[in-house]
Amino acid sequence: MVRGPGFWFTFIYYTVTATTVAAIASAPLLFGGNIGLEALQTALPAGLMIGALGAYFNHSIAIDFATKNASEFRQQLTTTLTDLGFNRVADPEPDLADFEVYERGAIGKWFAGRVFVKLDRQQATIVGRAGLMRKLRDRLSQ
Repeated sequence: MVRGPGFWFTFIYYTVTATTVAAIASAPLLFGGNIGLEALQTALPAGLMIGALGAYFNHSIAIDFATKNASEFRQQLTTTLTDLGFNRVADPEPDLADFEVYERGAIGKWFAGRVFVKLDRQQATIVGRAGLMRKLRDRLSQ
């Protein structure tokens, strides 16, 4: 099964990145251009906050749906993903042959990630970023 980065990996990634950017940005103003321990200590609270928000919305999760009619569910899912700006990828990579892959076009795909769908007769598994999966679960559960 396709699994993306989990909560802790995403948290660490966003925290380190945000702390580094905040330290570099604040160093000329607050510390005369010195990027040292003081700059990192000052930037760490902002990095932790941004890391927590980034991890909450962007870590990967999988949601499962029980389906009675796979083709009807596929149509509902495709319509919902189209409404959210996603289109099906015609020829995904060979290692993703078992999945239907959806992504946004052009620049949007870099910010929204991909959605991976695996449909069986009575179950659908959808993997993507947590924020999007929460929206999708709410729309498909109605």
